[in-house]
Amino acid sequence: MSLEQIQEFHHRYLVLSDQFKCLWTLNQVLQGVYKHLLGREVPYKVDFRSLYNQIRGLPQMFSNYQPSQVEGFIASLDKETAKTFDAVAEADAAVSPSDLRRFFESYRDEEEDKVILQIIKYYIHLQKIDQDIRDKLDFLITRIAGIHSGSEQKFILRDREYLKELFQKLMAIGKLPPVDKQLKEQYITLMQEMRSEVVECRSLEDFVLSGVLKAIRSLKSTMGLAFLHPDVLVKIAELNITTKNRYLEIYLKEEASLLEETTRVKSLKLKLESETPEMKRDLKRVEELEQAYEKAKEKGDLKLEVMAQFKKATRAVLNQLETDFTFIPDEGEAPLPAASGPRDETLDDDAILNDILSTPGIKVEEFEKGPLTSYQTIKHLAPMQDMDRLILRGLAHRARIEILIDPLLRGAGEAGMLDRGMMERAHGLVKAGEELEKDLQYAIEDALFQGAESTAQHLLRAKYRLLRSLSGLWLLLDRLG
Repeated sequence: MSLEQIQEFHHRYLVLSDQFKCLWTLNQVLQGVYKHLLGREVPYKVDFRSLYNQIRGLPQMFSNYQPSQVEGFIASLDKETAKTFDAVAEADAAVSPSDLRRFFESYRDEEEDKVILQIIKYYIHLQKIDQDIRDKLDFLITRIAGIHSGSEQKFILRDREYLKELFQKLMAIGKLPPVDKQLKEQYITLMQEMRSEVVECRSLEDFVLSGVLKAIRSLKSTMGLAFLHPDVLVKIAELNITTKNRYLEIYLKEEASLLEETTRVKSLKLKLESETPEMKRDLKRVEELEQAYEKAKEKGDLKLEVMAQFKKATRAVLNQLETDFTFIPDEGEAPLPAASGPRDETLDDDAILNDILSTPGIKVEEFEKGPLTSYQTIKHLAPMQDMDRLILRGLAHRARIEILIDPLLRGAGEAGMLDRGMMERAHGLVKAGEELEKDLQYAIEDALFQGAESTAQHLLRAKYRLLRSLSGLWLLLDRLG
């Protein structure tokens, strides 16, 4: 047997070994999913041990058998492996992306990354991508690319070079068709643009009305097998982690609001003397959406669109119900005392910045002077560059805090009892400041992602200066009780 023939046979042996390894790994996962989630056995019977032994013994044939005999044996192994792929693929198709997600969320093992990589490699060898496979890959890529930070309550993207090296290993023996370089660059550019759109989303309505989630799904569905190329996988990982963090942030905020509003709907419903046909229909719709919401939440497959529909229906019914009831305070309940000092809700960022320019009583940091000078010409935040606008929003928020500090201290010292409205505004400033800090952090990450280190440095200074003021107000509130 010639050296060239041995090299060719050895390469085919490596491919078969690689295919067996990913098949065996997915088989183990499917066994767990079927047993613990679906309550039945996997629908195939494969003698993996026999197939493994045959593949493992292949190199010994290279020096002891004729090329035609080796070729025939490898051909039979190719056929047996392809048959196994078909059987496993059929079983995998019956497992939904949410089932796979539920399995891994209960699965804890130091070898998890290796398991996930083998499953991704399985799809490379399968040479097939449909919507379910794409959703499964999306989940697996996000899981392997991000590390959850308990202190920050968000997912941190792993080092990009590490991820690229990790995904390139998938291609060592894989047989993906090449992707046109120009088309690949187009995919990467579009994902970068969509990532920026996700960063701009501040609410559930922003996510839904912008259509960015649908655009992301549409782009991924057009990629075909290009979805699995290393450079594309890294960008998908970046986009997915950013989207997941925004989703979690909005979900937690909206979930609390939804719980409060559905409770109010149920409470007001009990007070209704009669229900019109229209009200009965709307209330039934709310109940149906609540059931869909709870079911999706239980399965770990809650989409923002479902939450948006539930929120919209609940709010519409709540508005109708609340027009039929007026709040009458208990006899003897005193109204809240009028707040003294400036009313924060009337002071928008532009008004505060104009005050700073006309009567500079608030300390302006060095990094804020450039943006403030630019603002002096424009006199409006909206058209300013993103970095300057965020820096000046931080300056305006610090001004709000400093305006409120003295009245807080006077109210505590002179009357012995703080104005309730002022305390509420102070707590509101802390909460709004925390939201602004998140906006700054996303902008910092985006600047680093774009390679704009100077911009990231300025934004980082703005973030830490804001946090210093926020922590001072928070400590004061804690002391005042």
